[in-house]
Amino acid sequence: MAVSAVKKETVKPVAMAADMTDVPAPKKSSSKLKLLLIALLTIGIVGGGAYWYFVKNAKGDKKEAHAEIVKPPQFVALDAFTVNLLMEETPQFLQIGLSLKVIDASAIEKIKLHMPEIRNRILLLLSSNKATTLLTVEGKTKLAADIATAINAILVPTAVKAGTKSLSTAAADTKPTDDADIKPATEGEDAPAESDEEPILAPVLPVLDVLFTSFIVH
Repeated sequence: MAVSAVKKETVKPVAMAADMTDVPAPKKSSSKLKLLLIALLTIGIVGGGAYWYFVKNAKGDKKEAHAEIVKPPQFVALDAFTVNLLMEETPQFLQIGLSLKVIDASAIEKIKLHMPEIRNRILLLLSSNKATTLLTVEGKTKLAADIATAINAILVPTAVKAGTKSLSTAAADTKPTDDADIKPATEGEDAPAESDEEPILAPVLPVLDVLFTSFIVH
């Protein structure tokens, strides 16, 4: 009986040691993986926020630039005109109101500065028309174009000069020539030199359109 008791006492420490060796060690690799996933998630959130911020600002800058380029139209209202028209069967006169569509604010200042001359030119144009002509759509359209041309000629005199020079040059270029006058260049002779004249650039016209606010023929 004494021997069996000793055996039991010696077995217990071994069993305890075996139980202690079976305890799992701390999982360091899983903790590192969690930290790595958290870091990647944070970077993704920050990167997405930065991308959204810069894209939104870029779109805003484009809209602001577009808003600066597209300028609202500007108009100048003229006092009403009353003129006698060219005599047909009976005397007739025209009462008309005009508004000018201009390119910018500087054009408005120019129009105000030259207003007496502009009104005089418009009166001469109106009084040179017949009632039967002005009652048609074509007549009104031509009158508006003539008024715009007359006002631009006052505000930008170089426009008329450039147009006259261009017309004279075109007429000279279209002058008919005989075949006999055209001589081929012989060997040893230089071909005619091309003209060094630069093309004439049309100036920017201040008045873009003429609008009728009232149009009454009596």
